[in-house]
Amino acid sequence: MPSLVHELQQAALEEKSSVSFLLRKALVVATKLSVSDFELWAGSELEGYQDGQLPLPEYRKVHGAPKVWNPYHGYQDLQCASAKLKRVSCATPGRRASSVRISPIANSKPPPSWRCRFESMLHTPSRTQ
Repeated sequence: MPSLVHELQQAALEEKSSVSFLLRKALVVATKLSVSDFELWAGSELEGYQDGQLPLPEYRKVHGAPKVWNPYHGYQDLQCASAKLKRVSCATPGRRASSVRISPIANSKPPPSWRCRFESMLHTPSRTQ
């Protein structure tokens, strides 16, 4: 009977294995072997990175070129008033579960696109009257 580690390795080699399936199997292996760092990582990948649990890995930071829709000219680059605003609007932390992040890519025709909400990262000072 093959070990859980061997089963995980075999599943990783199979083209049809989903990332979610591999992460669930990896979580079982990590739990069984009491590898707490790996268990925490696999759990965070499956469920999403919650604030304070683990630092967000670099590969989870999504970078892109934000566009705005102009009804007369189509999509255009977002013009930013400051360097800070540009930096914040070109990157967003990918804290969501892996299954949520991967499904748009797997089920879409190129080029894939995402709609990101930046309200929590952009602070607009209130006007005092």
